[in-house]
Amino acid sequence: MKKYICIIFVVLVIACNKFTLDSSYHISCGTKVSEESKDTIATANVLSFAFYIAENDEELFAPSSYEEALSGKISRITNNSDVRSADITGSYNSESGLAILPNLTSKFAVFVLCDTENKIYAFREFEVGEDLPIVTSYILFQPFLFTEEDKGEKVDKGWVFNK
Repeated sequence: MKKYICIIFVVLVIACNKFTLDSSYHISCGTKVSEESKDTIATANVLSFAFYIAENDEELFAPSSYEEALSGKISRITNNSDVRSADITGSYNSESGLAILPNLTSKFAVFVLCDTENKIYAFREFEVGEDLPIVTSYILFQPFLFTEEDKGEKVDKGWVFNK
């Protein structure tokens, strides 16, 4: 009997110390009104996606276009024919401006968010936190940065934006 109690105790100690990778990311989405103003508003409509990537994958995956981002796909930067579909599709509350990517179970992921009103998408890699049930972050869309003369990528606080 003593032997079984010791075994149960060891199993419980191991189970209680196990790290979990079941995190939800809550991303506040705002849109800056103008370059001159400090005012921001909740982004009207956002589609959000998470793509699991391998820890040892040294090549970046990203949407090759707004259309690809909008359809929940990313491709390898060096090979556009290597396309992946989203592992997680998030939800969005336009009143609070909160995008939620629930139940992430991979240590590394690429997040893609699409501002459908301004036709801007953003992406970045994240290392999913262990034993963190909810992780909060934010993103600020700035549509005024994209002009007819300058339509290229913009980088802000780790997010890469494109139109």
